Amino acid sequence: MNSQILLALLTFAAAIISFGVFMYSYAKLKVELLGSNSVVSVRKGFEYHDQFIGILFGNPKNFPIYKKSANKLAQGYKLTFKIFLILFLLCLIQFVLIVKSI
Repeated sequence: MNSQILLALLTFAAAIISFGVFMYSYAKLKVELLGSNSVVSVRKGFEYHDQFIGILFGNPKNFPIYKKSANKLAQGYKLTFKIFLILFLLCLIQFVLIVKSI
């Protein structure tokens, strides 16, 4: 197997793992901010979805559901998303370069 393909597959596997970690940190942040019923209740989970996207891309202190106690979880939430995004884009670039070289 070509080393480029193997490296791209390993990067893809790392991206999948980092997405799982991102979703886990999202669930932990959601439980911290909304309580344990938020994971079970579909309606309550989607009711604040825009605020979780705002916490991801903006300043968390600007949203009413934010608590100061969740500061470390919010930082981890943002960091795991950035890592996933970088790995996904790197994987995409690797696959494009492989296809162009064929």
